[in-house]
Amino acid sequence: MDRLPRPPQLTQLPQQDRADFELALGQALARDEIREALRRNPGLGSEQLRALARTASGEIAAAAADEYIEYLRVRSTSGPADSTGTGDSRSIDPDWAGGLMGVLAVLVPLLTGTAAGILLLLGYALGLAKSQRHLADSLLTAGWAAAVVAGICVVAGVSGLLATAARRRAAQSEAVQSEAAPGTARSEELERAREAWRTALLERGLLPFLLLRLQ
Repeated sequence: MDRLPRPPQLTQLPQQDRADFELALGQALARDEIREALRRNPGLGSEQLRALARTASGEIAAAAADEYIEYLRVRSTSGPADSTGTGDSRSIDPDWAGGLMGVLAVLVPLLTGTAAGILLLLGYALGLAKSQRHLADSLLTAGWAAAVVAGICVVAGVSGLLATAARRRAAQSEAVQSEAAPGTARSEELERAREAWRTALLERGLLPFLLLRLQ
């Protein structure tokens, strides 16, 4: 039957695990039962106990072996989420679409407005000559039609820009939420496993060891 691996010595632990051991050791030394036992045993001080615990870190950590192995397992699977930035190459880039809409919203009304102004100017100018009345009427009709088109293009362009901006904000919000949710769940699971290991290290490892040394 396979046996659970023994946790490594403190000097072999990663920095974050050594820090957790030291934190749990400090909590143990601050417990009322340890402080009371120290008062009854003046031959040992808290720093001496700390040194003894560090020396016997492997023995102490073995008492929380199950929780430590589970913590290592969760930590090994809690890396950063894979990036999913490679989307469908056939989809339209929102930034490109928004930029094109902005160009059209400015360029089309400008061209149609300019054309309307020229046609109206020519129409009214030719209207002064009675012999060109028919051509003047045609130019005026075309000019006013171009002015109407320019107005419609302005309204459509502004509406398109607003719609594009709204879609972009919605897409960015959904992307942030979809990326944050898995990461938050993994972080919470990792923190639970870490806290379970530190609690077991304190309750089943450090406190019994220190109390035994103080008897």
